[in-house]
Amino acid sequence: MQTKEIAHDQWQNFFSEFTHLHRGEKINVETLGSGQIGVCRQMSDLPLIGIVDAEPNAADEWIEIIAGGNEPSRTSHSIPHPTHVWVAEHETGRDLAVQVESTDGQVTMIRVA
Repeated sequence: MQTKEIAHDQWQNFFSEFTHLHRGEKINVETLGSGQIGVCRQMSDLPLIGIVDAEPNAADEWIEIIAGGNEPSRTSHSIPHPTHVWVAEHETGRDLAVQVESTDGQVTMIRVA
């Protein structure tokens, strides 16, 4: 497995491509930090609809993860004020996980199931 950081100016392209490659695949989203003890599961085995870098280069930038089925069963998780994005890839190049850090120290892990 190899890990690489995605440059901030590439976040929109990265998340667009990630969404294109993994739309419909099940994801798990977990958070750690910001005074929490342990890992908090935000999403479990839900099909990915999309990941969006909203308001890039703005003071209130955030990353939105959207998953689930049709409108009533959709859910989302917002990551405010992201500072770093990493991707972990299998040796074959397949994405395994994305990690996002925020200014408040929270770490969000998006794993492709």
